[in-house]
Amino acid sequence: MIFTLYCGNARAHSDRGELKIVVQGIQLTLESSRLMKKIAKKLRGILIPNKENATRWPEGHRDVYAKLFSKAAIQERRFYNVGAGMNFRHPAWTNVGLISEVYGSEHIDLEWDLQLLQEMPVSDASAEIVYTRYTLEHVNDAAVSNFLKEAYRVLKPGGLLRVIVPDIEVYFAAYQEKDPTLFYKPKRDKQSFPNKKFKSNPNEASFEQQFVWVFASGATEIHNFEGSPRVSDADFLKLLNERSFEDTLNYCTSLCTPEFQKAFPQFHINWFHAKKLEEMMREAGFMQTFRSAVGQSRSAAMHDLNYFDDRRSEIGLFMEAIK
Repeated sequence: MIFTLYCGNARAHSDRGELKIVVQGIQLTLESSRLMKKIAKKLRGILIPNKENATRWPEGHRDVYAKLFSKAAIQERRFYNVGAGMNFRHPAWTNVGLISEVYGSEHIDLEWDLQLLQEMPVSDASAEIVYTRYTLEHVNDAAVSNFLKEAYRVLKPGGLLRVIVPDIEVYFAAYQEKDPTLFYKPKRDKQSFPNKKFKSNPNEASFEQQFVWVFASGATEIHNFEGSPRVSDADFLKLLNERSFEDTLNYCTSLCTPEFQKAFPQFHINWFHAKKLEEMMREAGFMQTFRSAVGQSRSAAMHDLNYFDDRRSEIGLFMEAIK
């Protein structure tokens, strides 16, 4: 079980079988157990702001926002987190996402399904910041293009777009080096197989299958969804030998059917490197684009790593654009 809880200077994180809770410098560590799950459930309601108590400002944030933005922008929450997870809640931010069995609904303020290619339910030139973290890899290129165009439309002149996605070049380097570190998920070793999602343990799959999984889950031999075309190890090696790297990736993602994405919206069906994402940003209208890094947003409002850039920085591609 892996989860992270945030609220101001209180933080709880669970990974690799233990729960760590830090509140004002005091740390408590609990081993993974049924008791831990019960405690975590209680802590979630205490530590994570929700719709009822989302008016609490994290320490130091109020002054930063007051210096950078108008009172109206703050009060009307013109800061949009698209694909905001269940652990994100901030008094100045509006959570935008898809209401579903997988993602839930309680943390979402505005519902927007990226795959439908519709307008974001926000007025033109009104947003201060649009932020999305590890969301665009779950939708196809058409949906990504529409998202970027909508971000450009809703941002006010000078507004900021910050995007975080998995960097395919980081994963490919690990694949070439046969380094399992980035692919290995400890929780999978505790599951039984086959199950609803997997035919077998992904941790035991070939490097070819594990690499394809991170950007075209539906094209692998790992998942347990019938009727979806699959790429064998031999197929993938042949593709790499006969096609360009990008064409190989695009072929694999083309096999991820809408039915697979609907059944498993939490799995990945897209890939990005800096060149691709920058080109898509420019096609959407952004002329000022920047490669960024964890904690290095051009907006001081996003420097608190308890709220932003707080997940898997080792595989992240960080890009920003200004309208």
